[in-house]
Amino acid sequence: MLSRPDILVVGAGPSGLAVGACLARRGLRARILERGEAVGWSWARHYESLRLHTPRGLSGLPGLRLSTVPYPDRAEFLAYLGAYVRWSGLEIECGREVTSLARENGGWRVETSRGPIEARHVVLASGCYAEVREPDWDGREAFHGRWLRPAEVAQEAEWSDRRVLVVGLGNTATDVLALLHRRGARTAVSVRGPVHIAPLEILGVSSFRWKRWIPDRILSLRRLGEGAGRAAERTGERFWWRLQERLYGDLRGQGLSLKSPEEIGRDQRSGRAPVIAGAWVDLLRRGEVPVFPDIDHFTAEGAVFADGRHEPFSDVVPALGFSDRRFPLAGDLNAPPRDGPVPGRPGLWLCGAAPALHYIRRAARRVARAIARELGR
Repeated sequence: MLSRPDILVVGAGPSGLAVGACLARRGLRARILERGEAVGWSWARHYESLRLHTPRGLSGLPGLRLSTVPYPDRAEFLAYLGAYVRWSGLEIECGREVTSLARENGGWRVETSRGPIEARHVVLASGCYAEVREPDWDGREAFHGRWLRPAEVAQEAEWSDRRVLVVGLGNTATDVLALLHRRGARTAVSVRGPVHIAPLEILGVSSFRWKRWIPDRILSLRRLGEGAGRAAERTGERFWWRLQERLYGDLRGQGLSLKSPEEIGRDQRSGRAPVIAGAWVDLLRRGEVPVFPDIDHFTAEGAVFADGRHEPFSDVVPALGFSDRRFPLAGDLNAPPRDGPVPGRPGLWLCGAAPALHYIRRAARRVARAIARELGR
């Protein structure tokens, strides 16, 4: 006879802990599985110098304040996750990976690395940071240099006279660029397309608070009609675009393209974060970090770019974020994943489809409320 909990949560990162705590507050005990060795395993494997760009007020989970410095680093956030488990009384089964799901007997049969479990409801909360995105570039196997992930960069103390290519220009990549420069590397960056850059703060307030406030005001205006809501949305897009142009438009001279208002608007609606300005901006302005276009292929000595340039490198650091296939256990969703019930699959839920921590907080409350309603609680 298989064990059959009412609710099984897959993943003990921020999403899984948040939904588990919200269920507990409704008197529902979820069984939480984590494939890694500890709570927040994906976060534990991030690079050491990681620091949240969202302030502590937007980064905490439901019910417990994140009372640290304004922008917590990786170690502080991991300590907070451990404290959250103790505060909420959650029990986590670490080292138990879920390999597949199947609908069975009115519920779900969950195959794991330690045997099957049956559950009425399954919440996939494995997050967006489980699978690192690394394209299969032509010639990758021929490259004679080192191929490093961002988390491995900090483990190397000596970078003097090494020529390093960082691929991508998201917030992970910019942190890696600054770290490599401090340690003496000669660094370049490959950028596939335009980026949206925003300052860390505006008038002493986090840009992420502004980015949260503006959509909320737009949603309230939609009550006046679709036209009013769209006009407000365009105003928000142009605000971020004008700010970007004023502060960072000169980076085009260094070969970096900036996103249009329409592209910024699409990012805003999808929850895609801007690239936060920092030391890397000055490095580009001074020409200390050259910008190259997308990679065509690799050679034994380095990379050939889309414009035909061939440059030698000793190391390559892909920093392209994480796989777009955020919930592989859910199968083919036929649409971008959204928090809540999976259409056509009763009892299967997603939490953490939008990776920002303040979105996770909202999603966990909604998912817990909906499951409690289905269980008559």
